[in-house]
Amino acid sequence: MKTRSYDSSKLNDPVADQTSWFPIGIGTGGNRRILLAQDRLAFVPATRDYFFPALVFGVGLFVIFLFIVAKKDGDDLNFLLTPLVGLIFLALGIFMFRKFTAPIVFDKTGKAFRKGCGKKEIVIDLERIYAIQLLEDDDGESTSYELNLVLDNGLRTNVLYHNDHAKIQDDAKTLADFLNTKLWNTL
Repeated sequence: MKTRSYDSSKLNDPVADQTSWFPIGIGTGGNRRILLAQDRLAFVPATRDYFFPALVFGVGLFVIFLFIVAKKDGDDLNFLLTPLVGLIFLALGIFMFRKFTAPIVFDKTGKAFRKGCGKKEIVIDLERIYAIQLLEDDDGESTSYELNLVLDNGLRTNVLYHNDHAKIQDDAKTLADFLNTKLWNTL
């Protein structure tokens, strides 16, 4: 993996010196768009973020349907393997749906950043957000860009990834303005 090195001393900021400047490498949200209200900013999934999980889920339903029809007709399909494959596709479709469409919200009224849902939900007090960090992640085959929150102790949390250089810069500027915080743009 190729990553650009960044000299944090250029920022003349002690928190920047504590912060890692390498991509986190775990993220979602490449097709999201911003919905901005007075006290709330959300990165919402694009329509296409629903398509692939629905397709995988549909394949699972289709395989199970074929198994039921074949059983009624007396065909001898593998009794355990066929429904198991269908269930695997159903579970994968549900997992992908939850991953691709998980909420990413900055709420000034609730004073919190929230990403995900359920047990894996990340909640961060907005007052702890020190800066927005933009990084490039180049694996040699493709380049993506990472938007991270930097907390007051230098730790980071990924907000989203994007393959569109201009779009992620616009999103980062909008977010930094909304939060009234610093933008550390290394792009």
